[in-house]
Amino acid sequence: MPDEMLVKEHLLELEKALSVLERYQKLSEEQIARDTGILYAVLHGFQVAIQNLIDIAMHISMEHGEKKLEDYAQALLKLGELNVLPVEFAKKISGMAGLRNVIVHEYTQVDLKKLYHYLQNNLEDFYTFNTYILNFLNAPTDKP
Repeated sequence: MPDEMLVKEHLLELEKALSVLERYQKLSEEQIARDTGILYAVLHGFQVAIQNLIDIAMHISMEHGEKKLEDYAQALLKLGELNVLPVEFAKKISGMAGLRNVIVHEYTQVDLKKLYHYLQNNLEDFYTFNTYILNFLNAPTDKP
């Protein structure tokens, strides 16, 4: 069984990042592009939000005996295989690992249109993830 306290700490950090991102949802793409401080806040918000998804996925996967995962996307997909997430949802959010990698390693090449699309259309995926993880943590177990 995963360390519930650790997972909940990640979920709390995820919620904090989402509250930051929600502040900027009403802005236009142009407003975000023009203000470097806002752009950096959005980039960092996504980096933290996605990293918490990945950290939770890695933790749960390893607790279920997974020794080696090829990449972060695979860790998210593994949650589908473990029935922690529905498989289709795991597939949908696994692409976020790529966005995280671009933000962290290729930050000068972030596609603002794609980032803005995520801001406008994908924040709900993080809340859905949160719900699935809490349901998983609260599910009865067969072990004493």
